[in-house]
Amino acid sequence: EGDIIFVRGETELDLTGQTDIRVPGGVTIASDRGKSGSEGALIKTDQYNTRPLFRTQGDNVRFTGLQIQGPNPFMGDHLYYTPEDIRSDGIRTTHDNLEVDNCNLWGFGYAGVNFSNGANSGYVHHNFMHHTQLAGLGYSVVINQSDVLIEANRFNNGRHHIASSGRPGSSYEARYNLILENANSHHFDMHGARDYEKRDQMAVYKFDES
Repeated sequence: EGDIIFVRGETELDLTGQTDIRVPGGVTIASDRGKSGSEGALIKTDQYNTRPLFRTQGDNVRFTGLQIQGPNPFMGDHLYYTPEDIRSDGIRTTHDNLEVDNCNLWGFGYAGVNFSNGANSGYVHHNFMHHTQLAGLGYSVVINQSDVLIEANRFNNGRHHIASSGRPGSSYEARYNLILENANSHHFDMHGARDYEKRDQMAVYKFDES
């Protein structure tokens, strides 16, 4: 806790084949995006079924100044997929106070940053989030039973730049974000009870069939 892992801006880390990399609570992973023209270190994966690339193991984790590239920047043409498919997540948390800032984050089939199951006080700000647009999925930031502040980001080439399951405990505030011209659906999303109840029924049905 309290450690900073600094990755030099000229570094390229290909993590293809690695998934669910655990980041302990209180740890920051950083690079120098924006300093003296640096684009920041590039961390990437080409493996479609990466869910997620990074996962927090405690509160107060931060990702800053990085480029994080996923395996699938494309739309595709299917609405639903099987569990072993082309969905992918960049960062997933079930803990409080995850901060993602000053990052260039793109190319994840499901979510760039995924807040789930009580991950409160999340903060996503001053990022460029784009090309997370897989048909039927594709969320730069997704929220499920969590609370997140999303501000001062640039969004482009997304399906829903922000989405939420709408389950009890799900909330977000989005402010001062710049939405650029390319999208393949509405920008911000919040599901209602009928949506997640239907999905639960579908999941039970599929489980019973198997």
